[in-house]
Amino acid sequence: MIPLPFIFVRMPRLLRSVAVVTCVFALIVLFVDSSVYKIYHYHVNAVILHMVFSSAAGEIFTLGWSDWLIIIITLSVIIGYEFWLQRKLYLKIGRSS
Repeated sequence: MIPLPFIFVRMPRLLRSVAVVTCVFALIVLFVDSSVYKIYHYHVNAVILHMVFSSAAGEIFTLGWSDWLIIIITLSVIIGYEFWLQRKLYLKIGRSS
């Protein structure tokens, strides 16, 4: 998911980290949208956001400890993979230059 221009341009570590965090955020939004679509057959829109952020959200969305564990593990794997990938690609480019 790392944008190709970020791979081929040598940049400081902070900028690479910002690029990775941006890509991780985009992956999370895509994952949430596809999960919501599987359940409600709607993409994330104002109605879904209102259901999530309203005071009755606890009645609509109930997540058990196993659901939270899966969410945390999935996010950790995505973030770890993105940082590992950007480091591997950066080192590979550094050796070829």
